[in-house]
Amino acid sequence: LNRAGTIEPLEIPLRAYEDAFLSPDGKRVAMTLSGAYWGISIYDLTNGTQRLLTSTTESSQWPVWTADGKRVIYRQTHEGRRNLFWRNVDGSGEEERLTTSDHMQTANSVSPDGRWLAFQEIDPVSADDIWILPLDKKGAPRPFVKTTADEIGAVFSPDGAWLAYYSSESGQYQVYIQAFPGPGARTVVSPRGGRMPRWSADGRELFYLEGNQIVAVNVTPGSSISTGSPHVVATKSDADAPNGYDVGRDGRFLIVRPVQSEDVFRQINVVINWFDELKRLAAK
Repeated sequence: LNRAGTIEPLEIPLRAYEDAFLSPDGKRVAMTLSGAYWGISIYDLTNGTQRLLTSTTESSQWPVWTADGKRVIYRQTHEGRRNLFWRNVDGSGEEERLTTSDHMQTANSVSPDGRWLAFQEIDPVSADDIWILPLDKKGAPRPFVKTTADEIGAVFSPDGAWLAYYSSESGQYQVYIQAFPGPGARTVVSPRGGRMPRWSADGRELFYLEGNQIVAVNVTPGSSISTGSPHVVATKSDADAPNGYDVGRDGRFLIVRPVQSEDVFRQINVVINWFDELKRLAAK
């Protein structure tokens, strides 16, 4: 989807896709396949190939790329726990567990230097919280924002100095920017509410969803950060509001949207008096 509202469909088989995210070089897409099981699929934009990355025996969702594009981090249900795992994108080696918790966790973003993972964890007392995990495995996860409100969807800025996320602290979901690793003041960037922030490749714009619109604010980074007034850059119908979207290096948006297809079977046949037919067949 570009800013003029033009949609260019990918030449990809029709499936139930969710949570699509572009690789750091913009050449691949990691996404969730839903159905009989939930798995992570990798689609190559350069040659149109697609393959399943995760096991068909476990439920895996919400993929996030590492900074070098060599691995994907995802939530997987294993032995009753929904924790974080990662695996090499080329399929080599075994997947590896990153966290162990009784609370459900979801990967959000990896810092540009590859050192940190921002993820969210649902706590029965404090709801959704944002945590930081050192990917060098030399430290334990630590909370970054932990209140009684929801804090969701943290994404690192391209320079790694800021985290954008959305929170229900004000009574509605609003997008915030906060210095990383902190401490530092927070900046509210969505006065009318918003969710699911995404940075432009140069860090000069921050996008978020407001209803059925993709909204942008201009960002001026520095020792502190300032933002401009929100302005709409793309509008979709309510049915097209993405359950996960991303921003390409060229400024276009990658979204998952419902489509109409002649391949979808829409006829329902109703069989009446089927029990009489069953008795007739049984008597033969």
